[in-house]
Amino acid sequence: MNDQQQKLQILTQVAELCEKNLTPIQLAMYMEALKEYSAEEVKCALFAHIKNPEGGQFMPKPADVVKQLTGGTQTQSLLAWTKVDWAVRCIGTNASVCFEDSLIHQVIVDMGGWVSLGSKNNGEWPFVKNEFEKRYRGYLISTLPQIFPERLIGAHDHIGGLNGVSASETRLIQCETRLALEKRKVDQANQPHLEYHNQGDKHGCTLPTGSLELN
Repeated sequence: MNDQQQKLQILTQVAELCEKNLTPIQLAMYMEALKEYSAEEVKCALFAHIKNPEGGQFMPKPADVVKQLTGGTQTQSLLAWTKVDWAVRCIGTNASVCFEDSLIHQVIVDMGGWVSLGSKNNGEWPFVKNEFEKRYRGYLISTLPQIFPERLIGAHDHIGGLNGVSASETRLIQCETRLALEKRKVDQANQPHLEYHNQGDKHGCTLPTGSLELN
């Protein structure tokens, strides 16, 4: 049984539990809305819903399942900002970066670019955070077709490009999903484990608990 079949089976079983008969069209809509998530993730989200004493007896709508998976737009924007804050502090804006969530690229481009972000001081940082989260949430609820930049150009590549120098390797920044964090029972649930991959090596960097001067 492949992942899609497992997902369909889980949805059907939960529908039966909630005494809800889903038509083939409705099932297809669920599958389309949840296509970005694995069967295991959907299973965890559905189980979290049915264990909720306030509404768990009703079949969740696709949006309810997605909210269980992501935590809603506010949580998503906060997690996205956590990645950005970590990258600026731990990697810096001299390097070119590629966030796993490409929406981050578009938001940062709208705000002036990756290099410009690194020029902000500590006093400006809370305002930068608020602007980022508002823009990010705006894109999340937008129904317009969205094609985002593939990476963010750092200062070294920007200057090198002007002088005809080949681009350096882009650093990939990844983050576990909210449900993955819960399953791993991390010590600080509001701070996801972040990592970047460079030539096959894996490096971790813990977010600072206190103030830290920006690069």
